Formats: sequence, structure tokens, C-alpha cells
Amino acid sequence: MEKAKVMSFVEFRQNLSECVNLAKYKGERFLITRNGKAVGAFAPVEDLEKINAFNNVIADTATDEISSEFES
Repeated sequence: MEKAKVMSFVEFRQNLSECVNLAKYKGERFLITRNGKAVGAFAPVEDLEKINAFNNVIADTATDEISSEFES
């Protein structure tokens, strides 16, 4: 997996259209900074879908574990 390109918020804002196209068509990710500190990220929607699926698996596993503790 390729590392995210780091750019300032100003640079990101100035290049938003290009960043959207790079994320959509090339799968590129961006780490957005302000005053040298990370404040956000921009990534392809597929990344968000994977994160949501992973979170659902974790939540389901936790629910199953809690349920089995109460059933014991």
C-alpha cells in the first residue's frame, strides 16, 4: 500500500479537483496538515468502505463475546 501524500490544507484546497481525480482514478491518499500537524485525510471511497466493513466485524465480534459471557 502506497503512503499518503502529505500536503498543507492550503495546498489541498488549491488542488482539490486534482486530488479528487487522483483518489478516484489512481487510489491515491492524502494526509492534510495545518501548521505542520496532521488534521485530516482524504482517500478513495473504497478505503472508507473497507474501514466500515472492518468496524462492523469488530463490533459483531465484541457483541458475540459479550453475549456468550452472559449465556455462561
